[in-house]
Amino acid sequence: MTDMAVSLAVGLGLATLLALATPLILRSLPPPDDAALGWSYATACMGWFAPIVGVTSGITLVAALCRAPPGARPAWAVLATLGVLLAGIDARTGYLPRRLCWVAIALAAVAVGVGATVTGDWTMPVTSAAAGALGWAILLLVWRLSRSLGFGDVRLAGLVGLVAGTIGVTQALGGIAVGAVLAAVAGVVRAFVTRRAASYPFGPFLVAGPFVVLMLC
Repeated sequence: MTDMAVSLAVGLGLATLLALATPLILRSLPPPDDAALGWSYATACMGWFAPIVGVTSGITLVAALCRAPPGARPAWAVLATLGVLLAGIDARTGYLPRRLCWVAIALAAVAVGVGATVTGDWTMPVTSAAAGALGWAILLLVWRLSRSLGFGDVRLAGLVGLVAGTIGVTQALGGIAVGAVLAAVAGVVRAFVTRRAASYPFGPFLVAGPFVVLMLC
């Protein structure tokens, strides 16, 4: 099989598993501290949520597996699955589940280690860790100064930096910057259409940014 065919098969397989597992994952997540009594992620993300997450994950998985260096692909697969799921939950509910964020960060760190072990590229974990720390620090600073973001966005930036750092610290910071630009453009369009300023989730744009940079590299 060609590299493209393998990437397509793996991507579609993982995306299908994610779509099937999404209802179970949602039911396992505790509600946010400030949620109303009886609120749950499972009830808030019903209907077409799981299939849409699966399709989006499939697209990003195939793109990542085709474009990322071999050693970086396991980490990018985490971002294209659990990262996409987190972005979808944020888009639907405005929350980024703390438990799922930490699980995704832990799996991404393991994936970076696996990729480095297989390829023998031990500079990748260093740049990945540095980018993850920088992503976390930048969003933490924005969170402290403006309070325009939730702390879930800070955790998600750590995940994004950790994964995108597998292709370089500059690219990781570029991915976060692209995400911020996409969010700003979306905010302007939203305000123009609705004729009023309103808050909106940042997570989907934060996850999208690194994939844009990856495709342009």
